[in-house]
Amino acid sequence: MTIAAKTRERKTVELGRKRIPFKKLFDGKEIREAAKALEDFRLCFNEFEILYGARLTINMGTYYDNEATLVAARPETDKEYEERVAKAERAAELKAKRAAEKKEADRLKAIEKEANRQKDALEKIREVAKANGLTVDQLKILLDTK
Repeated sequence: MTIAAKTRERKTVELGRKRIPFKKLFDGKEIREAAKALEDFRLCFNEFEILYGARLTINMGTYYDNEATLVAARPETDKEYEERVAKAERAAELKAKRAAEKKEADRLKAIEKEANRQKDALEKIREVAKANGLTVDQLKILLDTK
């Protein structure tokens, strides 16, 4: 069972995120001071950078909300990757198994429905024959003629 190529791609694991207070960091400050303030703000995620090898990126919000978020993310480890791929493969196998079981159940249901339809038709024929006083021989003649 193969899984999608998208599942096989390496992903990043987000370790943390924090809103960047632009007004506090930049408003009314000289460019060097603002850069220093942003660098000091970056130290919030210093632990993630050093211990986990995280990369810090800035994600901008929409044009209207004027918000930005500092995100610490790292590539997933080999163990995390293998677990995720194995989980995806198990899920794909279970999905195929459920699809096969559903197909078999639908087939059995169709057979039962056809049997019930024939049984109901025989019951109706008996009722009509009894109500009209038809004999077995007369019914055979009716069925043999086209």
